[in-house]
Amino acid sequence: VGPQDVLTIIVWDHPELTIPAGQFRSPEDAGHLVLEDGTIFYPFVGKIRVQGMTVGEIRSLITERLSRQIRNP
Repeated sequence: VGPQDVLTIIVWDHPELTIPAGQFRSPEDAGHLVLEDGTIFYPFVGKIRVQGMTVGEIRSLITERLSRQIRNP
């Protein structure tokens, strides 16, 4: 993962944490754009550096951080 990539993050049973998708939205509007510094911001997680990480590593990091706030993310 690197700058300008768009990550789609879905937290099952927590629609408030999932950006709603629509047919007229751009990819950036439907996901989380990785900024030039390699970071994204996600609710309850904060700003995290994802550049160079695999999708699995990002999933584990977000799950671990969300589990501090949400039961069974």
